Amino acid sequence: MEDSAAAQQFKKFKSKSHQATEVRQDMLVSEQSLHSEPSTFSAAMSFESEELNPFASESPVSEPDYPNSAEHPISLGPYIRVVHHPHSGLPDKLIYRDSTILTPSIGEVSPHAGLSAEFTKRLLKGVTETWVHSRHGKVTFSNLDDYRTGLEAARNWIPEFNKASVSEIYDGKEYTFNFIIVTHGNATLAKHLIWYPVKKYLHDGDTVTQLYDDIDSGKSWWDIQNKLPSNLDLPHCFLPLHIWLDKGKVSTTTKLHPALLQAGFLPGNIRNGSGNGGAVLFLMMPVVEDPYDPKSRTEAQRAAFAFFKRSIYHKVLTIAFKPLQHPSEYGETVTCSDSFQRVLTTGIIIQSVDGEEAASTCATRGASALHPCPRCLVHKDELTKLTKVFPLRTIQTMLDVILEARTARSKKKTEEILRDNGLHIVDNAFWTIANSDPYSAVSYDTLHSDDLGKWGDHLFPKMVEVLCNMKQGGKFSEFMSQVPSWPGLKIVQNVITVDFSDGNTYWDILKTTLPCIVQLFPPKSSFIHCVRALAIFRMFAGLHMITTLQLNRMQVALAEYETYCEAVSKEYGKDFHFPKQHAPAHLYYDITHKGSTINYTTRTGEGFQQESRNAYFQTNYKDVERQVFTIDANKEALAYIAMDVEIYDNELKELKALYDDNHEEDNTNMELTALTDNNHWKLGAPQHYIMTSKLFTEFPNDPFLHTLPAIISNVVRQYFPPSEVISTGYRIIPHKCVYIHYISLEDWKVE
Repeated sequence: MEDSAAAQQFKKFKSKSHQATEVRQDMLVSEQSLHSEPSTFSAAMSFESEELNPFASESPVSEPDYPNSAEHPISLGPYIRVVHHPHSGLPDKLIYRDSTILTPSIGEVSPHAGLSAEFTKRLLKGVTETWVHSRHGKVTFSNLDDYRTGLEAARNWIPEFNKASVSEIYDGKEYTFNFIIVTHGNATLAKHLIWYPVKKYLHDGDTVTQLYDDIDSGKSWWDIQNKLPSNLDLPHCFLPLHIWLDKGKVSTTTKLHPALLQAGFLPGNIRNGSGNGGAVLFLMMPVVEDPYDPKSRTEAQRAAFAFFKRSIYHKVLTIAFKPLQHPSEYGETVTCSDSFQRVLTTGIIIQSVDGEEAASTCATRGASALHPCPRCLVHKDELTKLTKVFPLRTIQTMLDVILEARTARSKKKTEEILRDNGLHIVDNAFWTIANSDPYSAVSYDTLHSDDLGKWGDHLFPKMVEVLCNMKQGGKFSEFMSQVPSWPGLKIVQNVITVDFSDGNTYWDILKTTLPCIVQLFPPKSSFIHCVRALAIFRMFAGLHMITTLQLNRMQVALAEYETYCEAVSKEYGKDFHFPKQHAPAHLYYDITHKGSTINYTTRTGEGFQQESRNAYFQTNYKDVERQVFTIDANKEALAYIAMDVEIYDNELKELKALYDDNHEEDNTNMELTALTDNNHWKLGAPQHYIMTSKLFTEFPNDPFLHTLPAIISNVVRQYFPPSEVISTGYRIIPHKCVYIHYISLEDWKVE
């Protein structure tokens, strides 16, 4: 590595103790608000010596106390110990694995598939004629009027919505904007609610490390719960909320700006799903367009219009958040579905937003400001310093800035104060809700920050440019097309000539780029090291369950990425001063406080944008927001119905199983195996049975099947007494399919 300037820089970074100390302080003390609590980093990583280990002085993860050795079954292999919050009064529990499963009617298909009224009418007519008349069955809907009446009744199960409006003066003229807001809702999926946060520890032999997966494993929920009373008659519980907002085109001329709300107190597999319990549409923001030509604006005029947009934005959110203000501050006594009374408080601890939306929610000045980050006061000239700590934005510090700006003696001084803090003089709507710091709630998004950001918009295009200048672009494209296939991996053809806009595709390209460029760049090229470091960082950042040891390695990869970006910048002229380059500086905080990045990815919301586009084309293009809300309400209502039907079907299956246990029936169409704790496979697609005595005549050219009767007879004789051995042959039921289930080593779920 001596020949590489970047390698020499990184070697110096590792060898100098004062630099290692600086990296430890900059990398691992991820947010200044954590200085009062020691880091949970473990020093179990491999370094040349403890002196060079940037984690050497960090406190290891403390293992919980065990009442007796019987509760510490190391001999049973890796397991997870879940430590419930003390307010819950629950004992610790052990986890070895987790599993989940899910299952449509015409009523479900029509709104989800976006079927027209005429097509739905024909579909109902066809089903009624073929099913009812020929099979003497029953259907719920026989015509379009029945179907619409049923949907209208079903929508009573979900939140209502109303119209509202706000006004703001801009350039001497008053503008009024209408928007749609949900006024109230009801609780569902009560048995799945998570009332208290937890801490999780992975035990693997002699190693114990804290791990983070769902929101309840993060420090934010735990810290807020600590502040609630614990010695009163009624239990006090904090229920975190998660908000997503994004403006997007639904046609070439129409934009919608939906806002989704997620219940952070539901498990991730329900919360991130598309059915009941998933994200709900609670607000349709007004789309504020510049009444003049933005290109003709001066800098002062652009700032004035940005302030105007932020003012409208937060006036709307203040109205939308009003139902949350009292329960977030004082709590609300609720009789829950388990018949227990609890005092419930709430707050928004996660925002899933892109860079433009983050600037709106935090009322900051955006990517071109002197201090562009919505979370800290990093100067735009230091956006490449990924391992350096900068002053954080907090509600109190931003309130102080607003107060100072409002009491300044001149407009010039006011503008100077706001510019130096990258802020607009706007009363932030999130300030009206307790437990809802808008700056720390902005969360790292692998889609926009990595896949479409650092890689898709910056490093990948620059790499292709460099390879093409070296006359190696064709070779790179050829190598990429020859990558072996793998489940879930997209192999891209003509990778250097095709334009992409899909973050998943860019992520697939990053996964396979490194082995395709090592022989194309010069030996020990800084570009190869830069791509490698980013790929490693992105891999750890995307884990659904991540331990402190993996967080250590992620931070090392981030430091390497920072170092080699500097080398690439010097060698190839690439400028890395952009906000998405700086975003990883806050990732360690996000994971330790809000769980893994799957909890706050914008991919869930991006899926809703596609649903909005589909819904738009089902409207008559008038009063679009109301019609989109109605279409979404239909889907939500049907999700409720589907859940009840599934519960009913499961009860029928249980009754049928009890009946089958007492009644012998033909095994021709039975599935012989089921997925249980003791086997991970099951057979499917059963065929008509065949007797072993007929195998020779049915399959004359298959020698193995000719020996099968003897093999079966030997097995039977080995395990059964002679009186039960059948000499006339055995019945074999062929199956055309086998389902193999495995336990994911990433999140311990059954796949």
